[in-house]
Amino acid sequence: MTNESRELFIRQLEETADNIGDVPRHELQILLRRAALRLRNVSAGAEVEALKEDIAKVMDEWAEHRGIRREDAVNEALADWAISIGMMEPKRFD
Repeated sequence: MTNESRELFIRQLEETADNIGDVPRHELQILLRRAALRLRNVSAGAEVEALKEDIAKVMDEWAEHRGIRREDAVNEALADWAISIGMMEPKRFD
């Protein structure tokens, strides 16, 4: 989520809260579901928020290609790097 889209979503939530009586039930449901999804995604990937935008894009593409979450892709990439420089032993599969 970009800063711009995050700010827009925050404004939508604030405006809805200010005018709760005027908001149709179905629109409120949609907004609350979007909020829940974003909160779930933030809690799942809070550690990788520090990724630079270009790195995050590469990791997202690699994760999508492999059918895994970004967090798992980052962990795999870091594990591969740590193994390649001898900081970690490769896991052996029996």
